[in-house]
Amino acid sequence: KIRELLLSGKLEKEYIIKTINSINSITNDDFKIQVNKIFNFDNIETTELGQIIDRFSNSVLLLRLLYKSFDELNQFANKEISYTNTMNNLNKLIKIQEIKKNVVLNYRTLEVNYDRFFNGIETDWDKVISILGWTNEFKTLCKKYELSNAFIEKICNCDSSIIYAKDAFKNISGKYQRMQDNLNWFINLFDEKEELLNINLLKLLTRTENCLNNIAQLEEWIDFRSIRKLCNEEGLSDFIDKIQLMKVHNTLIVPIFFKRFYRLWLDSILPDYPAINNFRRRNQEERINNFKKLDLLQLSIARSRIREKLISKLPDVNDVESSFGEVSILKHEL
Repeated sequence: KIRELLLSGKLEKEYIIKTINSINSITNDDFKIQVNKIFNFDNIETTELGQIIDRFSNSVLLLRLLYKSFDELNQFANKEISYTNTMNNLNKLIKIQEIKKNVVLNYRTLEVNYDRFFNGIETDWDKVISILGWTNEFKTLCKKYELSNAFIEKICNCDSSIIYAKDAFKNISGKYQRMQDNLNWFINLFDEKEELLNINLLKLLTRTENCLNNIAQLEEWIDFRSIRKLCNEEGLSDFIDKIQLMKVHNTLIVPIFFKRFYRLWLDSILPDYPAINNFRRRNQEERINNFKKLDLLQLSIARSRIREKLISKLPDVNDVESSFGEVSILKHEL
């Protein structure tokens, strides 16, 4: 039919050229890529052109229906809206419908779990989430302070207890606000600010009373802080911290410091003197004990040597000349 139409001469040249260009654009690789992105063909290279055209035709029909529906929807709008805003609103509407559907399906469960806070689709979920967060914090506090079940039930269910706790909280908060400036002033007098802020109220009260009752020792406290600051500047912060932590008596601080100082001094000097560095008490005691044993043995040896010398100098009584010797004359006279 196309050939007969061409031979009949009824088609104009411009129309033929335009048609050929359109066909060339369809067979172009870029066009194929764009079409494949839209319609996602399994293999566009093997897909017949007729199938592609049918797909396009159906898409055009659907787009016309969509445009008609969009035009009808615009008639109910107070002002003209764009297609993008319309689609966004429709997606939101779909989500709302899904939520409503889930609420209807789980209505009984939600009503049991959330009790008076549940009001169907009109439920204030922000409030519910806030309440659940508070509940989680309350459970953490109950576990931290080991609150009994009786107290928890009373503070949650008893109206009078709730009112009392509320009034007590307001009272304590008001007093805290009034004393906050004085408390900050007092805490800033000490270095352990965080510790004082988290300390038990009774301990804080005891410490405050001790400071008040020992105001006469303020001068000593000021001197202590000044000396501690100087020690920290000289590199003794670790020593000062341990002294305070172990609560060492003041009479022992200086001896402990000198002992540690001399020990560190010896550790730095002894490596230069191997003989002293290798000195050990056990070895020294062994040497001393060995010396004592040898000394006693030496005494015995010395006695034997003296006895030997004395015996060697005694005259021989069997000697021929012994009758004329000094010993014989002495015996004769006796």
